[in-house]
Amino acid sequence: DPVADIGAGTGNLTTLFLQRGYKVDAVEPNAAMRRHGIAQTERFGGAVSWVEAVAEDTRLPRGAYALVTFGSSFNVVDTQAALKETAAVLRPGGWFMCCWNHRDLENPLQHAVEDLIRSHLPCFVKGTRAEDQAHVIAGSRLFEPAQSISGTIVHRVRTSDWVMAWRSHATLARQAGDRLEVIVTDI
Repeated sequence: DPVADIGAGTGNLTTLFLQRGYKVDAVEPNAAMRRHGIAQTERFGGAVSWVEAVAEDTRLPRGAYALVTFGSSFNVVDTQAALKETAAVLRPGGWFMCCWNHRDLENPLQHAVEDLIRSHLPCFVKGTRAEDQAHVIAGSRLFEPAQSISGTIVHRVRTSDWVMAWRSHATLARQAGDRLEVIVTDI
């Protein structure tokens, strides 16, 4: 069954589907992240197609996908437009899934990073990323009631990948403006 991964970023979620034999259309508007994703998924050949587009206008075929996912990208889109686009590309009976990776602020490193960010941006707001979106999804009346599933996952990543992730952190970038590079350097 075909999967559409919206805001696919560097391809982490896309790769999980490819490893399980799914065909994935990965939609990513950020050129640098898309290049990294293409490099990360090139070993899967024709099972993955990378599309330069946005969640609100994916340019994907209508009614074609068994699953549409947003892996930590739903919070940086126009949610109502993205929900309408998601409903349009899903096949009847298809699934819609949003995922978020929340940092564990009990972890000393993550706590120190949070303090560092707030030292630069005392009014830093995590935005919708930190809020349950079930009511937003339900309010669209495009899907059945949302079900929330949560758990703890530990990601071990290279320092360079971790720094790159901070550099591409849209919520931080919007609020930091021209101070983003200073904050990332301090991180």
